[in-house]
Amino acid sequence: MAQTEKSVMLRLRNNESRIADPNDPTQHASWQTTLKTPVTLEEGDQVKIHTCILDTSAESVIQLDDPDGVDIEIGVMRYITFYQNYESGANGTTKVISIKPTIVAPPADVGKNQIPDVKRYFACLEKGSIANAYYVNFVQIMPLHQGLDECGDCTLKFGYTSGLTNLTKTFVLQIPPFHPVSHENGIVLRVAALVVGNNGWDDFFPLDDDKHYTDHKLKRPSNAADKKISPTFTSIFYSAEVPAGNLVSEPFVEQMDFNIPKGRYTPAEICTKINDQLSNLEFYGPSINEPSLDQLVPPQTPQFCVNNPFLGTVRQMTNFAAQANGGPYNLVFYPEVDDRADDKGDLVENVSKVMRIDAAALAANVSHNGNGAVPNNRDDLFIGAEQVDLNFDPILKKLNFSIMHFPIYVGYQVNSTPAVPGVIYNADGKLATTYGGAAITFLNPPEFWQKQLGFSTIEIPVQAQTTPFNDGPGGVGGDTVYPTKVGTSVGVNVTDIFRGLDIPVAKTDRFFAPEAIPTAAIESSLTTGIIANREFDTSAKDEGYFLIEVGFKFPQMMIGGQFGDNLTNNNIQSVVGKYFTGDNNFLQDTGAGSIVYEHVGEPELLTDLNVRVLLPDGTLPSNTELGPKNSIFLEIIKTENQTPPTPPAPEKKK
Repeated sequence: MAQTEKSVMLRLRNNESRIADPNDPTQHASWQTTLKTPVTLEEGDQVKIHTCILDTSAESVIQLDDPDGVDIEIGVMRYITFYQNYESGANGTTKVISIKPTIVAPPADVGKNQIPDVKRYFACLEKGSIANAYYVNFVQIMPLHQGLDECGDCTLKFGYTSGLTNLTKTFVLQIPPFHPVSHENGIVLRVAALVVGNNGWDDFFPLDDDKHYTDHKLKRPSNAADKKISPTFTSIFYSAEVPAGNLVSEPFVEQMDFNIPKGRYTPAEICTKINDQLSNLEFYGPSINEPSLDQLVPPQTPQFCVNNPFLGTVRQMTNFAAQANGGPYNLVFYPEVDDRADDKGDLVENVSKVMRIDAAALAANVSHNGNGAVPNNRDDLFIGAEQVDLNFDPILKKLNFSIMHFPIYVGYQVNSTPAVPGVIYNADGKLATTYGGAAITFLNPPEFWQKQLGFSTIEIPVQAQTTPFNDGPGGVGGDTVYPTKVGTSVGVNVTDIFRGLDIPVAKTDRFFAPEAIPTAAIESSLTTGIIANREFDTSAKDEGYFLIEVGFKFPQMMIGGQFGDNLTNNNIQSVVGKYFTGDNNFLQDTGAGSIVYEHVGEPELLTDLNVRVLLPDGTLPSNTELGPKNSIFLEIIKTENQTPPTPPAPEKKK
């Protein structure tokens, strides 16, 4: 009896399927296809993957699938570098700007208080605290159970009334992943929020619902759940009351909001989209170079020469601070600290000095034309980053903020040589590399910035310091100040001039003599940027192949090694090597690694087929490792018995 083979081809296409969770970053790798016409699988039928086409272009692009695009939020904090005393005037004695950092030091060292320390000083808003204000120093977050499953790895939001503004605010706390076995009493994390009241979780209350806590295997805190031991709580820790009127502060943060449309972007294209916003002089609206309007009678709202969160001026920021919600505030600047933190997340180094800039002296125009002259826009100081640039490094295959600071310009000569970026040695012999700059305090949405672009550590740590200091000479007398701490690390959350070996070398015929002397100015354009973690065109879990799983009772078995995860899988239908990736970044395999299944037993009706594309470790690739344009062609070979035709009966002889 003759046999013939007949093929039935099933197209399991990602874009013709039902996705379980559209917001799941692994959705492109797991889908269900409902066949338009069901197919019966009969005994003897063979099933194998005929062709597999996978969208591996996701490793080299940024895919934005939401029809509304991605709404971007960036928090920006500006700084100025204290590398010179900004004191000058027509007669050389008038102080235009009063910059007097106070250092807690013995009286014999008081004279050093005004020596520039070449630190970054970050802009903050300051005012006297209101009555009944306390710092929430730490909170203890408890696991929901004592099993082996990981807890946390999420953000928690808390509401409170600010002891600075008396307004309702939200505090966002990042919870790291942890295991209950090693943290049966939970984890203790730094908060340092100034709160009106100190009645446990009633005054610093969770905003997330029970489901959010349960989903992340955490207990939702409350006064009822806390084992209260009078007069304190065991899971939330307050400071002593901050005396009313003591100077407290919060970071001066400006927010940038814009939208990136839906699309498929190369790294260079996404950089262009973002840079167009970051470096826009008039991001908030038209800029008018006329800050002198506030001198008129009656006063009018002044306009300034720049309208962007990354760059402003002293008078512009002072004007904003005076009118900000919950104010008026004073504009102050606190020096950077080292970004090292203890196991609770508390920045180790403390702040003990403050910079205050006399904006009124600037507005009086004594620096350029003498007292009594008409104010103009030059009687001001820039604060922030003059240049912000996000680019793609084709060698590292990573995104990079190459600059987010304001260079010091050197080498200017009247009517001949324009100034260029460089460094100077100040009068005290310290190396000054930037005039000012900016840092990022938050980036939203995290999925876009951290997963797709790779900026997971760029957000600068900012904390309220709950240990005060006195701002009088030598740290004696004056006001009691509760400062803001900002932890910096060059190349992680701030950019800088690259401190190369050639900086002290003069680029003249005296190159052999050191140039590292006070007031020396040296050209240098190389920078230390902030490099993202994500490497494009590759995957952290890449081992050169994918596993294709088709979930319909095909009794295959794949057995892994003893010390690996996902040791067995009964639904693997093919092993697809990445050797066959094409120039357009689509991976095509014609079944070389397909595992053939032959059906035995009762007929089975195929209607819904679940497909998963897996990494070698058995996990689903994210949307940065696999795109949405995937198709699996499943071939069913049916063997049919064909009865040969009956030969005609022989004719009878007549």
